Amino acid sequence: FGIATGPDGDFEFGFRTGTTFDEAAPQIVEGNDDRSFEVRTGRIEPSCEAPDGGIRVGLSVTRASDDGPAGSATCTPGCEQKTACDLGSDLCKVTIPKGSVRIGDAWTVEFTSDFQMLATEVTVAQYERRPAQSDDDRKPKVYVNWTDARDWCAALGSGWRLPSEVEWEYAARAGTETEWFFGDDESQLNEYAWYGEGFSSTGQHPVAQKKTSLWGLYDIYGNVWERTLDGYADDDAWAAAWQRFAGVDIIRDPLAHVDDSVNSLRVVRGGAFINSAGGTRSANRSRVDPRIEDWDVGFRCVRSSLPQ
Repeated sequence: FGIATGPDGDFEFGFRTGTTFDEAAPQIVEGNDDRSFEVRTGRIEPSCEAPDGGIRVGLSVTRASDDGPAGSATCTPGCEQKTACDLGSDLCKVTIPKGSVRIGDAWTVEFTSDFQMLATEVTVAQYERRPAQSDDDRKPKVYVNWTDARDWCAALGSGWRLPSEVEWEYAARAGTETEWFFGDDESQLNEYAWYGEGFSSTGQHPVAQKKTSLWGLYDIYGNVWERTLDGYADDDAWAAAWQRFAGVDIIRDPLAHVDDSVNSLRVVRGGAFINSAGGTRSANRSRVDPRIEDWDVGFRCVRSSLPQ
């Protein structure tokens, strides 16, 4: 959602986070007063952490209707006059829109409500609840076990928690069914992810240095693995667990598959800086002992009305 100030007043419009507009392919959109506008350039960025939400954008908007002269306008953010969200220091969040995603070969999962996800992996500064003062402060917080990550998310307030495995994949896919949200071309991955560095790597990278996903998430692929609520089952057992939905066309608002044993393996997603490209795919899944604290495993939080 945004407000653009034009030569004859303001108008409102809305686009999905991550939308990019090209000068060569302008889009015509409807304003809030039945006037149309031509959007030529710009990219919708993640929400600011502000009471009324909002977005930070820089669009060039040209009047395209016939009832007045054309003119340029600059979009102003919904959180105008508030400090822009400082990625890596503030807890910046994006809204993940409701919708559906294909899981495996047989199931479609639908989320009937929007939920929110942190725009970045939780950083050192965020974890310690202080402003970031260096690149090291803006790196993902690692060496945190599953229980501590779960409790840290819960401490953010009502509805905050680790994502379920399906929530994570839904957010990463951003409505796509390709290997990555940008398609199947591995050569593009470097624009979005830190990966392929092997064990000779110097470690994590500051968050938000690469391009965002289609829904405004930074480092959803690579940098560090991200913890989820789910207990891990191998592919055969995982498929068997989903068989309880046999004959169901759409699975709505699924809960995490959580093992009652605190020491059961837990699912991690997204790959890390040491992994190959294949390890970062939207569908790729791995597991970590919840007690383990390692240099390539971090987390990000979601806020959802779904109980887990």
